[in-house]
Amino acid sequence: AGDLMCAEDQATQRRHCYAPTELREQDGIRTARYYSGGPKSVRATPYTIAINCGTLVTHLKDRDGVSFAGGQALTPPMRALRDSICAKTIKPRRR
Repeated sequence: AGDLMCAEDQATQRRHCYAPTELREQDGIRTARYYSGGPKSVRATPYTIAINCGTLVTHLKDRDGVSFAGGQALTPPMRALRDSICAKTIKPRRR
């Protein structure tokens, strides 16, 4: 997956990550494969993180595209991940 951008939960050491090279954007929604793990290893999950950077609504979606977590009430690490994905310095590819 190349270099990952991660945010860590300080209480649990769980890491929430994405690969900037995998970031895509369509109709104002940025998506990337979601990676997760701990201090010893981070691996790809079967989930995608999807963010509307205009409204900051963030969702985790399963392989069928069904949202199962997220919204606007996010943990600090997920807010950091959202902010990183929505940063203007990252240029996602169009789908």
